[in-house]
Amino acid sequence: MIAEQIEKLMASIPRVSDEESDKWNWKHDLRPRVTATKLPKRFCRPLEWGGTPQFFVFEQCKSILTGTGAIVVLVGPRGVGKTTIAAQLIIERACDASLTPAARQPPYRKMSDVVALFKPLYSDYGSRNTEKLIQRREDYARFPLLVIDEIHECEEQKSKDRVMIDILDRRYAARNDTLLITNQTPREFEDDTDESIISRMREHGRIIECNWESFRVRPLEPALPF
Repeated sequence: MIAEQIEKLMASIPRVSDEESDKWNWKHDLRPRVTATKLPKRFCRPLEWGGTPQFFVFEQCKSILTGTGAIVVLVGPRGVGKTTIAAQLIIERACDASLTPAARQPPYRKMSDVVALFKPLYSDYGSRNTEKLIQRREDYARFPLLVIDEIHECEEQKSKDRVMIDILDRRYAARNDTLLITNQTPREFEDDTDESIISRMREHGRIIECNWESFRVRPLEPALPF
């Protein structure tokens, strides 16, 4: 009798298609995780992009960013999809329920914002918020993946070098991976970057040049709506 009642109850529940289930999960679980990383809204969507050069670089990044303290740098002109590649790495981790909560929300930051935040720690005049900034710096070191974009656009080179070296050294020691993005050429990046960072990359990491046609000419198709 009870079994029959349960069967009738189950039969009365509307069936949900896989597509509807995916959309619900994206809207109520995955999208909030992705937006919490501070990734710009226009990048917060999974893409149908198999076979594109962006996808192959995405796969390269996945094979390197495996918890060794690797530093991967995407270099190349605007519009080729460097930030999109980083966004899809963030989205894939947000979708992976086997990861820890911190690993499912890799922070996305711009270099100028990182320097502005931590510069007082390295200045002569110090800061009233030193203890809080030190804790924030420790937090930056703990995330399994950190994405820093537009590293070429910070005008305060001295502050940028000190902040980058410190954060990347701490992340390297903790065996946490970092993805950097710049519009520079490989040579410009190496000339503009402290040798200690370059040496870390030679051990665990890579400079990947993105030099194909701008994908803004042929936009990639979203797999799900925002």
